[in-house]
Amino acid sequence: MRHTSRSIRRTPKVTPELARHRATRAEYLHALAKLQGTAPEPPPEPVVSASERCHCGAPWLLSGGRKICGWGLHDG
Repeated sequence: MRHTSRSIRRTPKVTPELARHRATRAEYLHALAKLQGTAPEPPPEPVVSASERCHCGAPWLLSGGRKICGWGLHDG
């Protein structure tokens, strides 16, 4: 007796061609919505205070209880 699994469905592999198609379509739909005036405005970038920035201007990243430059230039 052969048992077939009907409940297991695998999603198709995303090929580079499919990824390019999806990106192109998303870009087209966004441009169309922008022309029609229905595109959402991008959210404003969060304001980071000077005390939360490294001396080079990058925001701090907390890693293991210490501050690290957000641009990866040096430790704090």
